[in-house]
Amino acid sequence: SSIPMFQLEEVSIFLRTATSGLETGLRISLSVELADPRNGEACDSAEMRQPLMFLGELRVSTAPTPQISGTLAMVGVWYQSFGLDFLHIGNLALSLGFTPPNPMPTRIAASGQLSLGRNCYYEFEGVISDNTADNSCVSAAVAFAYDSMDPTAAYFYLHLQNFDIESIILAMCKEREAQNILAILPQVVKETGFIGDAFFSYSASTSVQYTPTGTQIQPGLFINGTLNFLGYHIQAYIKIIPYVLIDIDCTCDPINILGFRLSSFHDTSIGPIVKIKAGLGGTSGDLATVAAGMLTTSTSNATDLPISIDVYLSGSLQIFSSSADVLLVINTTHY
Repeated sequence: SSIPMFQLEEVSIFLRTATSGLETGLRISLSVELADPRNGEACDSAEMRQPLMFLGELRVSTAPTPQISGTLAMVGVWYQSFGLDFLHIGNLALSLGFTPPNPMPTRIAASGQLSLGRNCYYEFEGVISDNTADNSCVSAAVAFAYDSMDPTAAYFYLHLQNFDIESIILAMCKEREAQNILAILPQVVKETGFIGDAFFSYSASTSVQYTPTGTQIQPGLFINGTLNFLGYHIQAYIKIIPYVLIDIDCTCDPINILGFRLSSFHDTSIGPIVKIKAGLGGTSGDLATVAAGMLTTSTSNATDLPISIDVYLSGSLQIFSSSADVLLVINTTHY
């Protein structure tokens, strides 16, 4: 049979606490199998052995402003979407919030995942398993939220995996076509892009937020990844929570311009190193722990708290046969 199978998973009424107050609502979830596992025949959409969970939720929240909201989500991956063997869509969700008596949505949140490649998932004994780490698979997950009644509830999230030119060509083209294209491209061009996983997110809140499908969004600005641009590498870890935490750890390949070479003080095979940590609480220890403890502190009181600072700068400048080294270490106890 090519008719999908349906199974009711949950019907529940809930009452829970949230960052904005109490929430009560109704949840309904439905499991759908796009292929019939009883006889192994596939439906028209794809040949898969993996159920998708469709979730609907209606909520009423209280503080700071009464709001009625609803969420529709597809949890799981639709393997070979629309019958295309290189297209895989997953974890789709849309959430809308209404503030009575306004008939227009005052809050919107959405998320989704897109994977391209014929080797993103593999089947073993009738079960579809994740293989998106394969370098011939390109994956991107994105989420965003906006709330006109609560600006601190806004966020943006992007996760890229194997997002380089070679992987994109391998994912989009058939093997022979991909090899023909890659054969004419220089190696530095093929490798241009992000290496492995790259994360970019911003949240206006000072506490952790979650997408409709449960992905965690860190407070403040967060960037973590390595970029290869025509053979030049830049690695960056940046986490900034206003009034609470600054954590920066960046390095790159040596910089060579017109006889000038700028590298690290300790290792000339890499470029200059910049590390900056600053947080509230008067300690230069685990600033992430300090930040977590300060997230509930109002910004007006935060400026009165002691500040911890750790700065590490390492560089070596070579001009023809001459060189100058710089190593700067500063914290709240010495420099």
